[in-house]
Amino acid sequence: NSVPNKYGAHLMLASPGDETSVGRLEYVEVFHAGQAFNLGRYPFHFHMIGKVNKSYIRGCAFYNTFNRAVTIHGVHYLTVEKNVVYN
Repeated sequence: NSVPNKYGAHLMLASPGDETSVGRLEYVEVFHAGQAFNLGRYPFHFHMIGKVNKSYIRGCAFYNTFNRAVTIHGVHYLTVEKNVVYN
């Protein structure tokens, strides 16, 4: 059971920065995801991949997560729109 341990799924995209990784996440319901007390274990994590013109996170619902919702660093041109985050 993930709730007592605050330990859920996480999705991390990484690449050498040449757009070889494409993440298209649309209308996904995410709950009990992420991992509390573990650095870098967020529900959706775009990690140091440079330009991502073809990637997006759109229309998703995140709730009751254990470590944020979406984390973006070292990323350019990622579209994040029309998402909802609660608790």
